[in-house]
Amino acid sequence: MTDSHDNQSRTAGFGLRGTRTPGFSLLELMIGIVILGLGMVMVATMFPVAWGRARTLGEFTVQRAITGNAHATVSSLVRVSGPSRNATSFESDLLYRPLSEDDPDDPDLTRPIADCPLSFPSDTFVHTLNLENLQVVDRRFVAENLWLRDGENPDNAERNEAGSVIENSFFRKRVSFHERVYPPMSVRDNVDLITGEFDGEDDRWDDALATRRYGWSVFYRLREVVEPGDAGAPGTPRSFDMYYVMLRRGQSSLRYARQATDPASLPDPCDLTGSAVDLAAMDSDMDVMFPVPWRVQVLFPTSILCGTVPTGIPTEIEIPPPGVSTKTGTMLIQMFQRGTRFIDNLNGQVYRVNDRRVAADLKKATLTLDREVLCKDLDIPPENDALCNPCGVDILIDAELRRTVWVFPPPVQPRAEGDDVPVFSGSPPVIAIDVRALIVAPTK
Repeated sequence: MTDSHDNQSRTAGFGLRGTRTPGFSLLELMIGIVILGLGMVMVATMFPVAWGRARTLGEFTVQRAITGNAHATVSSLVRVSGPSRNATSFESDLLYRPLSEDDPDDPDLTRPIADCPLSFPSDTFVHTLNLENLQVVDRRFVAENLWLRDGENPDNAERNEAGSVIENSFFRKRVSFHERVYPPMSVRDNVDLITGEFDGEDDRWDDALATRRYGWSVFYRLREVVEPGDAGAPGTPRSFDMYYVMLRRGQSSLRYARQATDPASLPDPCDLTGSAVDLAAMDSDMDVMFPVPWRVQVLFPTSILCGTVPTGIPTEIEIPPPGVSTKTGTMLIQMFQRGTRFIDNLNGQVYRVNDRRVAADLKKATLTLDREVLCKDLDIPPENDALCNPCGVDILIDAELRRTVWVFPPPVQPRAEGDDVPVFSGSPPVIAIDVRALIVAPTK
């Protein structure tokens, strides 16, 4: 009796255990956690890609809008020299010194242009259009373009009294600050028209400026030299390649250093194998709020000039060129980061840095460009096996070729007053460079 009862109890217990809901083993749980983790990682990696795509699409939209706005603004404001040859917006255009101080509208068309101290011959180099920027410290508007011959200041009183400064020339700013930011802003109140300094507060304008992250700059290149001796030259329309540079500043507190304008420190685009030029920056109180261009030198390899068969391998260039100081070399390496875009000062070729390798001693850097550079890209005829004359000077074909280029450096860290060695840090400010044609008829 007892044994039968025990057997029934065990049978009942077994039946209860057999009807329980089955669960997961420890191994199954671990496999499930691994699969879930991999899925979460895959989903998480999609967000940066999506953000990057959205940012790229947004910047492309901004780029098209900025280019259209810049082209329309420049087309309506610039002018070229007419029959009087005493006013032009472009440094590569004809510009003559007036015949006399008493009659500035009567030029001497018989004098050779080389004999006119303040005349500027026509050329096909890349120049920067004179735009307005905003100084950080003194809070005043300043003209960016200070590439003047012999370091002359167009605001100098003696030059004005002598009639040497030619009105409506490229010495004057072509585009105001509120027009070159995107979206464009209203004109700021309480600004001194002579000094550009702010005479009062305009909180609404300052708040709007803090939200502006985009702006633009302009370079230009005359397609064909206008000969000064040609009697019909002053009445001929000029054809230009306009380089519209889309700029971005990451934060409203960023500041950008300006290049010193000492003529001895400004490289000559035709000096291809001579002495390298050291760089210098203006004092920190001259820093501005939007990126500004610098004119610097880079070194192309001899393989470009050897007439070899194209390989399709992207060209590598070096910075800094031999002969510059350690200070200049450090500044150049900091300027050319991955993604940097720059323009050849001599012929207008646009390049992008796809990669950068810095030497162990931090004194040299190798830049991998976005394509292979050939002789035709440097305006060197490949059939010339001995010499080439891109600037009318003889250059040995086996010499390393130093080129002067325009580049927008990254923002700088705050530095002490009088320190001309800025530390460049941050992302390259150039989003894209769009090239468009512009034909300008002379003004009478």
